Amino acid sequence: MSLGAKRAAALTMTIITTALLGGCAMQEQDATGPGFADAREQVLDRTRFTIEASGLPDGWVRGTATPWDPQTAEFYASPCSTGEGGSGAGRIELTLDHDPLPDDDAEAVVRAVWDAWEGEGYDVSWVVGPGDVDVEHVDLSLRVDGADGLVAVFGATEHLVSMDVMSDCSTRPDMDPRPGRSG
Repeated sequence: MSLGAKRAAALTMTIITTALLGGCAMQEQDATGPGFADAREQVLDRTRFTIEASGLPDGWVRGTATPWDPQTAEFYASPCSTGEGGSGAGRIELTLDHDPLPDDDAEAVVRAVWDAWEGEGYDVSWVVGPGDVDVEHVDLSLRVDGADGLVAVFGATEHLVSMDVMSDCSTRPDMDPRPGRSG
């Protein structure tokens, strides 16, 4: 191969490498949604808010029986969809459970949480509301949707009290839920 051909090949490889690396940098600039630290704080803040609104300050657990402690809680990005058809979007999600309540108390707790979220300007709707199902002792569940992308679900019954708080869906690299990709 002549010296000119080698230089042309090297120049071509440099251009291809620059284009590929430029594409990676553009993806980071075009990323939407919160980064991991912001999403974690959003979920912690809204979880504390919901616990306070419920009037049940103690007894919340993660999983089967791990007491919830916001100082030691581990968070991971879980998959979500941004509607853009790409992969790698993630959100922080926290699910907590509490001991069950008598039916009358369960309804009062759900309504208190509803009022608190609505008072903060969030859209609140029933997942399962009073009279939706003609079965005794049915879970009352509400859903919260925020302009900030936050979604929360809260339910109470004589069998269980549960909440699930999810951050906005994000395409930032540190929110990529695929193994080995999040920060």
